[in-house]
Amino acid sequence: MTNSDTLRDLLSDLEAALEDHSFALHTARRAALPLQERLAVVRASRASRERLEAAQQALERAAGSAT
Repeated sequence: MTNSDTLRDLLSDLEAALEDHSFALHTARRAALPLQERLAVVRASRASRERLEAAQQALERAAGSAT
């Protein structure tokens, strides 16, 4: 796998994690949901946030090692 392939994979991972977390936040913003359900969605979004943070860190590590 080339550096270009690795970077593309890392960017894809970050994009997918961002989409997942964005969807969770979008869901939590729905005014039609009762407050307790909205809070439950926020609590459940912890996994997507952690995945997003991990993907960002992996990309930063790769970018740091490329310089």
